[in-house]
Amino acid sequence: MHNFLGVPVLIDGEVCGNLYLADKDGEFNDLDEEVALIIADWAAATISLARSQPAAARRWRDREPANVDDEQ
Repeated sequence: MHNFLGVPVLIDGEVCGNLYLADKDGEFNDLDEEVALIIADWAAATISLARSQPAAARRWRDREPANVDDEQ
């Protein structure tokens, strides 16, 4: 690995993971960092949404048919 860029994935100010990029041709610059931070924000929003809808997330993961009782 010749070069490396890491940014945190933050949910409610708490680090829940990290996004790492490596081996870019040339050096990482400020724009690369900005894009990585945006992607980390998208990941945090997706994780947060999945955590807030556990029945839907479980159904997606297990590919179960929807049950009206799970949504309430």
